Amino acid sequence: MGMTKMALDNCRRRLIAFQAEKEALELKLKKTEDDLTRRLNDAEQTLSEMERMRLEWTLEKNSLCSRHADELRREQEKAADLQERQQQQTQKHCQDLERAHQRDSQQMQSRLVQLETSCGELSDRDYQNQAALRDLKAKLVAAKEVRLPFLSYSQRQIESP
Repeated sequence: MGMTKMALDNCRRRLIAFQAEKEALELKLKKTEDDLTRRLNDAEQTLSEMERMRLEWTLEKNSLCSRHADELRREQEKAADLQERQQQQTQKHCQDLERAHQRDSQQMQSRLVQLETSCGELSDRDYQNQAALRDLKAKLVAAKEVRLPFLSYSQRQIESP
């Protein structure tokens, strides 16, 4: 009977340890989910801000090109020499803006790839955490199944004289 009580105490300790481990894993999973959600929100906000900036730059480029075209038409009336200089300056400015726009677009694309990679890694970590949680749940169920037949056997011994 002393051995049965020791085994029962051992099962209780293991069950408590499993429950503590389960709670720790659930907390870790919750933190991971919260972190993933926060990162996704940050990524979406960054992407939205980048899109807004791209639109602003496009509008600014279009505005500058339009303004320079108007200046070029006015300068055509003044002199052929002045017209040539203004045209070259306008083309250079538009090219600079286009290069800057392309550079910024490439940087945004690189950042997007980084964010997608990060989200993928976080998804992999979430999957691993889910698998570990399922494993622990299976172990807990197995521990309960081992404990129940043992309890039934112990109760029969106690009841029989």
